[in-house]
Amino acid sequence: QAAGAGNMAKDFVDTIKSEVPDSITGKGTAASFGQAVQDTMSANKQTAKELYDTFAQKAAASSEQIPLKNMQELAKQALYSEAQFPGQISSAVKSNLKAVLARDTVSPSDLTKLNHSINAVIADLPADASSSRAIMRQMKDALYKDLEPFAQGTGGDVADAFTKATDFYKSNVGALKDNKILGPYLNGKIDSDRLLDSAIKKNTPEMTASVMKSLNPEGQGQLRAAVVSRAFNDAVKDGVVDPVKFVNNLSKLGGSLNEFLTRPQMAQFTGMRKFFDTIHS
Repeated sequence: QAAGAGNMAKDFVDTIKSEVPDSITGKGTAASFGQAVQDTMSANKQTAKELYDTFAQKAAASSEQIPLKNMQELAKQALYSEAQFPGQISSAVKSNLKAVLARDTVSPSDLTKLNHSINAVIADLPADASSSRAIMRQMKDALYKDLEPFAQGTGGDVADAFTKATDFYKSNVGALKDNKILGPYLNGKIDSDRLLDSAIKKNTPEMTASVMKSLNPEGQGQLRAAVVSRAFNDAVKDGVVDPVKFVNNLSKLGGSLNEFLTRPQMAQFTGMRKFFDTIHS
């Protein structure tokens, strides 16, 4: 029965790992989960870019000049701060801020170029350039604030496209950056091992739910695979799995487990735990 229980535990792990495509290297590891988080952000950014470009294309027919009041105010404040405390932001960011100050308005036909210039600066920043990255992200938010009166005033397809682009950005890019668990990893402040430790903690269902909600289906599958693989590997000694220890490792997560596993997986786990209890009672 012990051997059968061990096989049951392994089958449970393999079932969860099967959610992850075979093309993924090292699935079931902290590193693969970390990569899944990065991939989720990259995909969200690409979609956000495409939605913004759609808005810009629809807006391009307008001849109205759009004031950049919020962008200019932010640029002014950031450059003043840099002058008082040099070295906070990179030369590329300073150049971008000065370019913003040099123009009071932007033509709708230049909206795509303006947004892409912000994205390009962010993409080229090194991992440890947190101040520069924060300024440029604030600059993107300021751009959206400046565009809102124009978009809503124009109405029709332009307003609809703008709302769709900004809603997606806030819910899928901004929310991921602001997530208390995923944000520090995306900003290079913690490694993938600490990310995995933070993502699933004992009896923190709200936190677990926020992480799962922020990930795409592949990212969710990677997280499940990494957590159950860690619990399984910890229960293996001299090549033999201790199924009770495996179940206990996962049970220690308490309420977090319900947010982490799907309903069918939770039902399978509950049945497995009850079976192990009977054979070891």
